[in-house]
Amino acid sequence: MITWQRHLAAIWLGIMLIAPAAHAHTLSQPPHQSFNMGDLRLKSCEVIRD
Repeated sequence: MITWQRHLAAIWLGIMLIAPAAHAHTLSQPPHQSFNMGDLRLKSCEVIRD
């Protein structure tokens, strides 16, 4: 009889083998870009400082 730990481990292993690896970008692609927008002014005239 298979214990619940072995059953859970088998399910986890199956999911890990089926799930594709998530990669942000390959080495041939440029790195992701970001933009500094500065302070954010809200409708209530409050400001979230950068």
